[in-house]
Amino acid sequence: MASNLEILQTFAGKYKQSFFNIVYQMICQNNQSLQISIILAAVQFLQLLYFPFQSQIKYAWYNHKLSSYIQEFLSYFTILRMLINQSTSLYLMVMYFMISIILLTTLLIILLTIQKSLYNQKVIILFLAKSMQFIMSIGFAEILRILFGYLLCQPDQNGILKMVYLIDQECWVGDYYYHAIFVIISLLLFIFVVIICSQLFIELRNNKKNTFSQRESISYSYIFIYIIFSMASYFLFQLPKYSICVIAIQNITSFVFFYRMYYKNPFYNQTVQKIWISISGLVFHTNLMQLMAFLFDHLIVQNSMLGWLITCPMTIVILQGRQNQQIDLIKINLARYQSTENIVKDCEYLVELADSYEKDQSKEIQILGFLEMHESTCLQANCAIKINKNLAMKFQENSKYTDERLIFKELINQLYQNGITKYPQSIDLRIHYSYFLYDQLADGQKALHELEKAEQLNPDFGQQFQIFSMKKTLEDSFLKNSFGVNTIEYSVSIDRNIQFQQNQLKQRILEGSYQMLQFWNQLLEEIPNLTILSVLGRKVLGSIEQIRKQITLMQKTNTYNYSTKKLISKFSDYVFYIGDNMKFSSININYQSDEINYQFKFLDQNHLLGQQDLSSYSQPVIVLELFSNNNLNSIVKNINQATCSLLGFSRTDIIGHSICQLLQTNYSKLHQYVVQKYFASDSQVQLSVLPQRYQFFKTKAQYVILAQSASSILQTEKGVFQFLRLTTEFNYRNYAYIIFNGDGKIENISSSCISILKLDIRKLQLRQLNIEQLFPNLLSNKEIYFNKMNKIVYEHHKSKLKSMNPEGNEEDKRKQIGFYENNLYIKKAEKQQIFGYYLKVEQIDHKPVNNSPILKTKQTTKQFTYSIEQRAFICGNASSLQDSIKEDNEIYVAPKQKTIFQPRQQSKKQNSSMSQDQNQMSYGFDIKTLRLFQGHIQEIIEPKEEEEDDENFRENTEHSKAEIIIDKHLSNQINTQNDFSLYLQNISYPTFLRRLVLLNNILILALFAISCIIYSTLYVTFIKFKNAVELGAANNQCFSSLLKIQSNLQDLRGCNLNIEVLEYQKIGKEFININFLELKNELNLLLESNNLLTSSDLTINKNYQTYISEFETPQIQMFSLDNSYQNFTYSQAVQQLIARAITLNNSELSKFVDTNEDFHYFIHNTFNSIAKYEYVSQNYYFSNIYSQLDDLNKFEDVFFILSSSCVLLIFFFCQLYLHSHQSYLRNIIQAFLEIKEHSLKQIVSKIRNFLQMLQTTDDDDVDQFDLDQNENQEEHELEELTKKSKKRKSKFSSESENKIQIRMIFVSLLFYSYFCYLYFSSTTIISQSNLLIPLVNITSYIPSQYRLIDNSIKEMLYDSNAMIMNELNSIDKMNYVIDEIQSLDAELHVLNQKNEQILSAEYIQLFNEIYILSPCTIIIENDQSVTNESCLSFNEKILKDGLAVAISSFFENACKMVQEYYYYDPNAIYSNLTYNLSSNHKKNYTYNILNTRESNYNRQMQKVFIRICHLQLMKELLNQLNSYFSFLAFQLTLLFMIFCIIAVFTYFLIWIPILGNFYFEAQKNLETLSIIPVEHLNKCVQIQEYLKHLKELNQ
Repeated sequence: MASNLEILQTFAGKYKQSFFNIVYQMICQNNQSLQISIILAAVQFLQLLYFPFQSQIKYAWYNHKLSSYIQEFLSYFTILRMLINQSTSLYLMVMYFMISIILLTTLLIILLTIQKSLYNQKVIILFLAKSMQFIMSIGFAEILRILFGYLLCQPDQNGILKMVYLIDQECWVGDYYYHAIFVIISLLLFIFVVIICSQLFIELRNNKKNTFSQRESISYSYIFIYIIFSMASYFLFQLPKYSICVIAIQNITSFVFFYRMYYKNPFYNQTVQKIWISISGLVFHTNLMQLMAFLFDHLIVQNSMLGWLITCPMTIVILQGRQNQQIDLIKINLARYQSTENIVKDCEYLVELADSYEKDQSKEIQILGFLEMHESTCLQANCAIKINKNLAMKFQENSKYTDERLIFKELINQLYQNGITKYPQSIDLRIHYSYFLYDQLADGQKALHELEKAEQLNPDFGQQFQIFSMKKTLEDSFLKNSFGVNTIEYSVSIDRNIQFQQNQLKQRILEGSYQMLQFWNQLLEEIPNLTILSVLGRKVLGSIEQIRKQITLMQKTNTYNYSTKKLISKFSDYVFYIGDNMKFSSININYQSDEINYQFKFLDQNHLLGQQDLSSYSQPVIVLELFSNNNLNSIVKNINQATCSLLGFSRTDIIGHSICQLLQTNYSKLHQYVVQKYFASDSQVQLSVLPQRYQFFKTKAQYVILAQSASSILQTEKGVFQFLRLTTEFNYRNYAYIIFNGDGKIENISSSCISILKLDIRKLQLRQLNIEQLFPNLLSNKEIYFNKMNKIVYEHHKSKLKSMNPEGNEEDKRKQIGFYENNLYIKKAEKQQIFGYYLKVEQIDHKPVNNSPILKTKQTTKQFTYSIEQRAFICGNASSLQDSIKEDNEIYVAPKQKTIFQPRQQSKKQNSSMSQDQNQMSYGFDIKTLRLFQGHIQEIIEPKEEEEDDENFRENTEHSKAEIIIDKHLSNQINTQNDFSLYLQNISYPTFLRRLVLLNNILILALFAISCIIYSTLYVTFIKFKNAVELGAANNQCFSSLLKIQSNLQDLRGCNLNIEVLEYQKIGKEFININFLELKNELNLLLESNNLLTSSDLTINKNYQTYISEFETPQIQMFSLDNSYQNFTYSQAVQQLIARAITLNNSELSKFVDTNEDFHYFIHNTFNSIAKYEYVSQNYYFSNIYSQLDDLNKFEDVFFILSSSCVLLIFFFCQLYLHSHQSYLRNIIQAFLEIKEHSLKQIVSKIRNFLQMLQTTDDDDVDQFDLDQNENQEEHELEELTKKSKKRKSKFSSESENKIQIRMIFVSLLFYSYFCYLYFSSTTIISQSNLLIPLVNITSYIPSQYRLIDNSIKEMLYDSNAMIMNELNSIDKMNYVIDEIQSLDAELHVLNQKNEQILSAEYIQLFNEIYILSPCTIIIENDQSVTNESCLSFNEKILKDGLAVAISSFFENACKMVQEYYYYDPNAIYSNLTYNLSSNHKKNYTYNILNTRESNYNRQMQKVFIRICHLQLMKELLNQLNSYFSFLAFQLTLLFMIFCIIAVFTYFLIWIPILGNFYFEAQKNLETLSIIPVEHLNKCVQIQEYLKHLKELNQ
């Protein structure tokens, strides 16, 4: 059991940490400006102010007019204003949209908690942050109001519970149950999420980017409590007598909210804090004034609402006039450590004073007074103020012990420590102390230690998150400052670190080389696999990136030296061009000042400044003491052995002497200037890091050495010192340096000048030399050189320097000298102060011209060449150079431009001096072949040479034509590997693919819009169809009620005329009362049905226009007693009959005679006009049902086609996009196939040689390899150009493409199945509705036909001359009607049996109980006038066998009465008549038929039994239909929500990540092309054309 508990705790802790991480990321995304905070606060204030003015309690103000105006204004800021008394569907759509936000937010949080890495996680975190920001601000009240509003119900006039905001929605019936249960679950989940997040969305520090950041969360959470309790009180106490409870709850919660805001100050931003204090105060003030008005208005006070309006501005002024922080500094000194809350509040206030006292004089006075009082009241021996005061007296020059800010922070630290000592169990105090240590004292390790102690004290959920958040902040800080922290140890053991970094770099270079070799070997395969090539290319790029990061790391940590640079140079030559070496040669000192600060902050000053040997530093190190006096030079305090070895001095020669002894004169001036500038600056800190610079140092032999210095100035108690670390550059190329002043006077030279220029420092000291003597016109043209370039090519003749260098060679030899001119300057008053110049000279050896065909680089750049004849530097093509000039220590790869063939012999138009040089170097150049031809001696030219020249000329022409095709911009732009990378980065995603993405997005949006339209249309159609069925049933019920009233009128007429003898004998006058009561009840039922019909607004399509015209045409003739008539529409005719029925209902019994106009009007027109045209109304209302079904049928066909087409188009275009993207990737990789096989072999060979070089590290072998490569390169390149290219085969496959296709197929099938389900479910609904509509019609219509038969027979027996169904006493018509009704009765049974599968079990049971079993139970339950005995004994217990038998008896009785009437004989004497009711022979006969048992049974059957049974059947049938369509609407809503969630997840978690991955994949594949060396790129026309084609795809 214990083991299971531990596993559960571990499991919960794991996901809790993951949840904390998500919330932490969400908090980091909360960047809310002050303007947004003010706007949200204003909206929330108006939402909160709406509660005292809600309709339930607004009457408490006793000023109904003004309160109504305020309520209407405030309602504009609530969403319910748009939903009150609107359609239920609109309310449900808005409600489920709010619920979807809740569910989506919760689901995403759960997913991120369980699955730590998701596609596009940053977008999801941003969405969660913004959604929670909405929910916890303006969205909370509105979402809660929508959810509570759906549950808020009240009884109407009839006692039926209906929604307060939707008067047409009945509560707790039908589909309301499903929605209500869903709302309750969502409501509980919503409140739970908000309460949890309100405990976590706090920040321990003032986040300047988020003005809504809070120091504690409990205070703001009371706004949620106020809203929840206010709405719950409305829900629970709806009656006016409980209004005092609602008002009291609002006053209590608003007071607690105001108290917390006023005294706890939860917000960091003072403006936001003041706003929320005003909001909470005004809300409480409003609720309090309402309570006062409710209790004392019109008793003690008058016009309390007007008083509220007047006092609101005064309340704001009072609340805004309070002080921001009410902290008593005297109390802090005298009454310390009263509680942990006071300690935290006091310390935070003191920190704020310490950070801002310099800008505020009053705060400065407070700090000084506090320090003075604390010094006098502090009794502790280790008081921070006393300790610093003693140290300040001891070290007067150190400002550290007199700095009020530092002393103040040490004092705050002491307050925290004493508080923790007094309250060791306080978790909040330790958390705040840890943040103080991190933020103010930069002591992350101690802060982490305090957090670990707090974690052991069993913190609550919110405190656990604070600890996690603080740890996360410390972790990020540690990672950010890892360089600085690690450099503490690095500064002590720099040798080991350099070796480690170099080994790391070498290992990364080795890995990258092997991966590069594997990449190029894949291209040498017979059929290269482009997929593998792409993967290998990404690995290569990753390795290159790691190498660059390692180089950057070495630069930042000052471990980048000559060997590292040489290794990178060789890697760039043989494997991959890393980048511009100038960027790597100059170490970036401007990384981060705080990171470099770590390099020197923790150094042992005694170790640096003492006289010990700094042997721990392998690089040269110099420690200088600086002086603020201009006349005092910096003194060398300490050096290490590396410095002595570099400069040739001993320690005694340097230590204690001026730095001028080591620095070149101009650089010594520069150093002194920098020192004086440092002392003159106002902002002197304890440690100043200076930018790195190159400086010339003098050796003991007086030669200069160029070194790079990284220096920092350190203030100590013993003085100001400068720490210099030197880095020298060793080069295998022959460089020389010349330093001269502005007049050209040479001051210093390097030792290499002896070998290049034959200059010696001893000769130079004897005779001053000017730079013009070596390089004429250099100073006169220096401005041109500085502005245009730094490379100059000069023809240096050694013979001209004989007089200056007598030891030089007497032979007249020429060397080309490439030199680089630089000036040494500093900025002074925005002007450059030049101290001098230095010249970097390099010797470039001549190579003899080879007569074999060579490849020459077409120079596109210009260079200066010194012309001896013109004695000037001329800008022209440096065609004589075979190697490019390299500056500084740069291993420069010469950019290969477009190449052409040169003839074997030089053109005659070449420069004569160049021809002469060439002829002098070629043996036998003057030998000619002469022949005697036709008496003349002529020179013979060999044909082979001419043919060869012609062939070379043709090849030259062909290649020149081919070069025209190449993109000129490409050749001009791509000179280095970096240019190539930039060129590839500028190639954007293809336009066709971007348009496909746009088209897919439009189709997805269209599909979502179609789904919304389908949902809304189906939902509205279901509601309309349910209403249409109710209208059809109500129309039949209206006609049945008219006939029922007619039956009552006939019975009352019989009572008035004493014809109803049989019933009168049974129950006497009660029979009259029963008929009057039945008349009243039926009239009410008629009015209810008629109101439902007249209030409906039907939309019937044009297919049923005939029925509409008939219904709207006034074709019904309503006859009066005088036989006059008026034409009415059917609805108007019914209104006329209702008016007459109301009159008769209020009349006496004597009025029920045929001579009464109202009685005659109702009886006659009911039998003739209404009965004749009843089909018009029936067709009209049932055509509405069929119209809805027809519209639904058309709609579902159209939208199913649209949705299916949209899904198919999305699937098709997604497949097209996927295929096109893969084709695009394949086309990118196929560019490598354009590289010739020999070039591939050459690249592979170079990489292998580089790997061999890494193992041997023999520079001679490498140089020999370079020589061999240069000798064979031209021949191989010639073969490369002359060889015809062949299209290579390749294969390309992608596993990710198959996975994406599976996803697309699955999502497409999912969407398609959703629309298919909607289509087929709609089809099923239509088919079932077509089956049920006739059943509804017959069930509601057939009772009126039973009643019509009975009333017609009775009217025929009463008056043989009566017009019935527009015919005069037609026996045949009566028999026909009886047969028709019998057919309807049979059809009713057939339809019930036919639809048994779709009818509910309750309806089938009810129908069987009524028609087959005994209906007495149902009749007794719904009619209190019928007893069980009377029902069971009716008509010889006929009802025991069911209503079907009774109806058969009904028809038999009707036929018998008609038959008896038919057999009447005027001449016969009927002596067996029971009653003598009339002197008229025939009437007496017919009246006796009226009083027979059969007539009485039929009357009771149609008035009571059939009526009640069919009313119950119809009610159950309508309930089934309502439940069915309500369930369909709920099911449709649920499916639509699921569809929306799936659509959102699919779009944001599948589609958008796929697009992002595709863009990234395309960019990576393009970056893979940067692996191609630039020299091969510029030589291969096909690759250039390929790149041009790729770029054209994006235009």
